[in-house]
Amino acid sequence: MGSYLSNSISVQFIIAIYAINILDIVSIIGITFNNAIEESHKFNNKSDAKIDAMYYQEDGDFEFEIRNRVAEDVKLTSDILSEEGYSTKKNHAGIGLANVKRIASKYEQFMLINYGIKDGWFTLDLEIMPDDENMEEG
Repeated sequence: MGSYLSNSISVQFIIAIYAINILDIVSIIGITFNNAIEESHKFNNKSDAKIDAMYYQEDGDFEFEIRNRVAEDVKLTSDILSEEGYSTKKNHAGIGLANVKRIASKYEQFMLINYGIKDGWFTLDLEIMPDDENMEEG
């Protein structure tokens, strides 16, 4: 299968969030990019495949959003999308968003994740609020 995406990604940021394991944040971001790239390969016309990502950090708050075009405009709830074993990909285990949900559940008081499909776009928003107690100590 040929690659439709020509990309170079360089991300540098400092996350001053002490209550969350940095590897969990990297896992979430990695899963979402991987899913977006895999979905982009489904497009016959490479100009239809699009991925937008951004992050914002201020006063200890960290926000990350990624969105990608989906090949079929399906309406699925976030519960269905994050079900272990559910996948829009053929012959795939469907554990990516289930892992995102599992990771987020460890940090319910600090992390908000919302995602879904609307108007031909899959969008995931991640917000991490600082652990005020640890921020004061750090």
